[in-house]
Amino acid sequence: MYNIIIMEKTIIHRSMFVALGIVSMFSFFCSSPNDRGEPVRSLQNRNGESHRAINEDSIDIHALNAPPDAEGHLDDLVIYLTEPFKNDRDKVRVIFRWTADRIAYDWKSYLSGKSKASDANSVLKTRLSVCEGYANLFTAMADKAGIESVVVSGFSKGLGYSPNQKFKVPDHAWNAVKLDGEWHLLDVTWASGVIENNSFKKVYNEYYYLTPPEQFINDHLPADKKWQLLSRPISVNDFKSAVKKHSAFYELGISELSPNSDTLKANDYLEIEIVGPPGLNFLADLNKSHDYTFVESLGTSHKILVLSPGRGKYELNIYAKHSSEQESYPAILSYTIHFQKGNVRNQFVKVYSGNFYLFSPKQRFLSEDYTYDFQIEVPHALEVAFIDSYGKWKRYSRGSNDTFYIRDSFPRGKLTINAKYGEGSWPTLVEYIVE
Repeated sequence: MYNIIIMEKTIIHRSMFVALGIVSMFSFFCSSPNDRGEPVRSLQNRNGESHRAINEDSIDIHALNAPPDAEGHLDDLVIYLTEPFKNDRDKVRVIFRWTADRIAYDWKSYLSGKSKASDANSVLKTRLSVCEGYANLFTAMADKAGIESVVVSGFSKGLGYSPNQKFKVPDHAWNAVKLDGEWHLLDVTWASGVIENNSFKKVYNEYYYLTPPEQFINDHLPADKKWQLLSRPISVNDFKSAVKKHSAFYELGISELSPNSDTLKANDYLEIEIVGPPGLNFLADLNKSHDYTFVESLGTSHKILVLSPGRGKYELNIYAKHSSEQESYPAILSYTIHFQKGNVRNQFVKVYSGNFYLFSPKQRFLSEDYTYDFQIEVPHALEVAFIDSYGKWKRYSRGSNDTFYIRDSFPRGKLTINAKYGEGSWPTLVEYIVE
């Protein structure tokens, strides 16, 4: 019996999260998602049908309001949870929701590398477990409710995952459940919460409830390929090489991505192309720096441009959210990039805020001896102007479709592009450095 501890910290949403560790039958401690997913309002099964029950809110309320006297014994608990519901889908929902809420991740066991009993009765008694216990409890409750369910063991792309990882020993456990003659996948552990500030915090993640197999396979590879539930199962190499998509990638409705490999090679520049619904805002960083990434969005087409600071290996993280949302950006993609060459001064212009499309120039450093063609599209702007290092203003010439032009050179120092949308302030859009 081997006890192997893998620990890693990932900064997401401006907070420190260590995603849930998990234990398999080999007592191998590993990871769960690196992102803090937000609830999904609607998911679909393989036939494109919504799997959210009409009365799902009332089911959740029933699960979360279970009284203590109904939670002492497994039989009593299953009777209380499922008795009001007639169909298996509602029963699965109420069991899943109760388990995700009432069972806490055993963070101390993760840190110590010492696993505790993970059978269903032990987990119910202690209300603590790692992945195996979550999965065992769910299957035991489903069985008592007359619903066919199995514990699936396999490999995961979560905490501690790296593109060079070798998948030899299963490091995670989840469930498959049969509804209306069709198998579905779910992960109660990854739905239950996150580790924040070195302690477990309940943050329910709807994404891992009856997740479509085509999405679930992104970070869950069962040891037995039949539990992929795919018409064309993928190989371990396919799983290993595919880019890590965080749950927000699917929640935002992104439909196309290129390239789809998690490890990329480039000379000193590359582009990531994404197709998604309009109204998405993107951010990207290269080794936690925004100086070498630039986002271009036009309608449903989005490009992440990446410059190389120098020869070497880099981590590219991409984040996105709906423009109407006020919360910080969740991670959607993570790449490893090997650049053959580059220059630390080869940086993109500094972007502040605003809805605009910068055609040119995109580089941060400009020469005072050179005349540049500046072109920018700023929807709904009344005016667009430069402010140079001496505080001197120069207005753009307005073209069609909210596009503004100017051909000019500027003195050394900071140079900003500002836009006026109404009476009052001129917010800064981008900033250059003229040398």
